[in-house]
Amino acid sequence: MTQAFPPEPPSPSGSGPGFQPPGQPGYDGQLPQQLDAFFQQQTYPTQPVPPQPQMLPPQYPGQYPQPPKKQRNTLLLVLVPIAGVLAVLMAGLAVIYFSFSINSIDASFGELTPSGGSYAVALGDEIPITTTTDPENTFLDTIHWESSDRAVVEISTDGKMLYAKSLGTATVTATSTFKHATRSFIFDVVIPIEEFGGLPESLTLGIGETYALQPVFSPADATETLKFTSSDPIVATVDETGLITANATGNAQITAFSAKLAHSIAVRVSMDVTRIDLGDNITMNFGETHQLDPLIEPAGALNQQITYTSSAPDIVRVSADGILTPLYRNAEESSVEITAAAENGVADTVRVTVYNPYTWKWAAEQESKIAGTMYSATPAVFETTIPGLTGFTYSRTVDSVSPDSYEEQLYSVPWAVYIYIAGDGWKKASTFHLNEDGEGTAYVSFPAADVSKIVCIPDESISGSFSWKSTESISELTFD
Repeated sequence: MTQAFPPEPPSPSGSGPGFQPPGQPGYDGQLPQQLDAFFQQQTYPTQPVPPQPQMLPPQYPGQYPQPPKKQRNTLLLVLVPIAGVLAVLMAGLAVIYFSFSINSIDASFGELTPSGGSYAVALGDEIPITTTTDPENTFLDTIHWESSDRAVVEISTDGKMLYAKSLGTATVTATSTFKHATRSFIFDVVIPIEEFGGLPESLTLGIGETYALQPVFSPADATETLKFTSSDPIVATVDETGLITANATGNAQITAFSAKLAHSIAVRVSMDVTRIDLGDNITMNFGETHQLDPLIEPAGALNQQITYTSSAPDIVRVSADGILTPLYRNAEESSVEITAAAENGVADTVRVTVYNPYTWKWAAEQESKIAGTMYSATPAVFETTIPGLTGFTYSRTVDSVSPDSYEEQLYSVPWAVYIYIAGDGWKKASTFHLNEDGEGTAYVSFPAADVSKIVCIPDESISGSFSWKSTESISELTFD
């Protein structure tokens, strides 16, 4: 179906019947009669059409009711700009505060080094202070120094010098003006240690072993205390008294130090024997024994089995457990070397000197005589009784016979060796013959006895009147 549209309304400048422009005389707010008649003749679809809002052109004011206009809040218009300005000002102040105030403080005091959280300073010293801050350049914030005891430590008004005034301890605190940062330092004013010693250069310890350092220092009235530190506490630790404790195998440097001095000790912690020390050389008398007591390092070594050897076992015998026993020698003095060695080859050697106290007491000229059948001889006498003697080798040499016509007779008879046993008297121990040179030797053995004298005489009767001179010796003594 063809739908007719209403004719266009006359232009505002037209002069058609029934139309008066708005604002002109004769306009009553009603549609022109032509438009009203047109709409009354139209037919519309049965389906309802939603009403469409119609807006009059601006030249038709008042056609429809208008909502009331809202009134503006004058107070809000004033406050909002002020709040913005204040926010900007606060943000600016915050930026200035956090950008130009001190966040952290640090300081150094001359060449002093802190130990255990405090500085040791000598009585009467004046120490320069160097202060650093973060950030470095602040023009609004400054540092103020304060001492907990100004009689002990005092800080100059400009914060650049520290004065140690009397013995004691004081805490010095640096605080920023805004109090955003603070830092404290502890000072011990002392009579300083000028020198110290008495400490080893190195140590070898076993795991779990301890060693107490015992330093000696001067002056005697020093109030400063030594500090101790370890380069590797896993291997070895040291406490404030200087007690070193070995914790694990390895190497560590233990350092003892004062404000101006230091001494380092090389500490080795090992499970193997690293050192054996038999001590000083040993002197012994024949008839004595000596127990070796070697120093083994570390004391906690796993295998401390020691093997002993003697350079001359026929002079000094050493047992498996380190007991020294001298064997008799004809010489008045004999020396040997005794070695103690661990399984890993670590060893030490000590020199052992044995003196023989059992020497003969000879007359100026040993002379024996026979007058008729009577024999006269001076026995060889030991300086002391030899205990537990079981044998020896006896030697005799006839030097001269007077008159010499008796020489053949003297050489042809047997000779007997007698020993004098304490509490039992003289006992015949052995016999022998002289050779053509007047020399004779016999090994004498007998049950263990305490012997003090020996004499050797012809074992058969010789008639006549003559004398002879001879020398005697014993060697290779044996004992029970």
